[in-house]
Amino acid sequence: MTLCPSKIYWALTLLVSIGCIALGIYLIGGDEILTFRGVTITGTLFGQILCVIFSLVIFWSVLTLWPGSSWVKIGPDGIRHQVIFRKFHYRWSDINRFEIMTVQIGPGKTKSKAKFLSFWMKTDDQMRSLGEGYGKKPEELLEILESYRNRYG
Repeated sequence: MTLCPSKIYWALTLLVSIGCIALGIYLIGGDEILTFRGVTITGTLFGQILCVIFSLVIFWSVLTLWPGSSWVKIGPDGIRHQVIFRKFHYRWSDINRFEIMTVQIGPGKTKSKAKFLSFWMKTDDQMRSLGEGYGKKPEELLEILESYRNRYG
């Protein structure tokens, strides 16, 4: 079974990033002074920061959307995982357990939570994680991986 990153998610990320760069370019040309939580910054500097950050997001999105650059292959021999052309292989016999990790993102009242699937290796008991669900919810991916590990591990 081969799973690929969600093309819709990454295409939307790409479009939002283009919009943020357009906003950054608009702010670079203006004379605005922005104040956020007691920090004052010029619109030009904020626009430049937006352009740099979202240029990196666009670069990452394009690499992720590139055909064959990222995938997870689940089979009898284990998990084969490729992220931006870097390959990893984990045998079922080397995996200790799977777990869904929840990470809190953002400070104060702007908190949001992200879930992702992690697994621990028997050799060093260190955690490895799949950075995204590859088109599946973490719970669905966990169920798929557990069924393969129970069958072939």
